[in-house]
Amino acid sequence: MAGYPKIWTTIENEKWWQGGDLSTRGVITQLILWCKKDGDSGHLEFRSWRFLAERLACHRDTCSKIVSNLATSGFLKLTEREDGTLHIHIPKYLKSQRAKSHADLSPNTDESGQICRNLSPKAEQPEQPVSSHTELVAFFCDHYERAIKSKYPFTGKDAKKLSDLLRTYGLDQAKQIIDLYLTDRDDFLTKTGHTTGVLSTRAARYAERLTATQTGRNPDVPY
Repeated sequence: MAGYPKIWTTIENEKWWQGGDLSTRGVITQLILWCKKDGDSGHLEFRSWRFLAERLACHRDTCSKIVSNLATSGFLKLTEREDGTLHIHIPKYLKSQRAKSHADLSPNTDESGQICRNLSPKAEQPEQPVSSHTELVAFFCDHYERAIKSKYPFTGKDAKKLSDLLRTYGLDQAKQIIDLYLTDRDDFLTKTGHTTGVLSTRAARYAERLTATQTGRNPDVPY
């Protein structure tokens, strides 16, 4: 996904930044960049510690120590699955990527903190909205946790599935489809779980159900 990752200016006040050396700060910056490129959701997945270390160009033990310390300090949440796969979630990522309005800045300064003589402190511009994809990712993860009572192990593959859903149905209908999907309790979903992969194969069925509801037609009766 194209775009520019943002580093929030208050990062210097965070204990995981203050307590980190140059290598740690480099890993933080790299993870934020990968999040922007891989779904823009704040979630990353790596097939092993060795693979992550290779991508960071460091020794495996160094990689494990830095990432584990970042998890302990609160910068990220780390989940290591039985098959060795690593799932990393940066909780502050989505919030940090939202564009700030001038109303959020100090008077007569721009987003970099430099004095801006042409910016009037009274001139407020509306905050730019979060992208539809970012909003849909947050919607899915939030409603999944409410419905299933656990956090969804989101990865870049899930971001791609939701991107396809958004492209096909638009934001409003995609949210309605997700709601129907997460409250569906048939035997197949009970066994497989409510993954975005299964969602993509069933989306058309839920869209048809929504259309039938809106038109007053019985969705179980063919045309």
